[in-house]
Amino acid sequence: LDLLQQDAWGEFFEDSARLFWKDARMTLLQPFRRLLHETAQPQDPLRLQHILQGLLTLDHSDLLTQISVPTLVTGGAEDQIFDASLQSAMAERIAESTLLLQRGYGPGHDIEHPAYPARLADFARLHGARLRIPSIA
Repeated sequence: LDLLQQDAWGEFFEDSARLFWKDARMTLLQPFRRLLHETAQPQDPLRLQHILQGLLTLDHSDLLTQISVPTLVTGGAEDQIFDASLQSAMAERIAESTLLLQRGYGPGHDIEHPAYPARLADFARLHGARLRIPSIA
């Protein structure tokens, strides 16, 4: 949030991109960097700061014990925004949870990890019949 308060949108964008995307994705982003730097500034910077501050302080951990269905808790083991310990703590509070931490990935693990869709489908197949969820395949 310091970068936002300093009106350093380009640096904010670069730092955010590095946290979310691995090197291969960053390479794909290269041709668009200048355009993104020029257009990355929001219309209302204070509103964005307020939203991000709210997200960083949001805590619904007390509600996790109320979840009564099988739940897949996923995260990137190298996530620098939401540390893997947060996903672990979340999974511990949900009675029927499965924790899946993708090694070598950060917050974009669900987009970047090639095995993620198959793991998600496996979880759905495993628990979908019990919950009477119709198959989509």
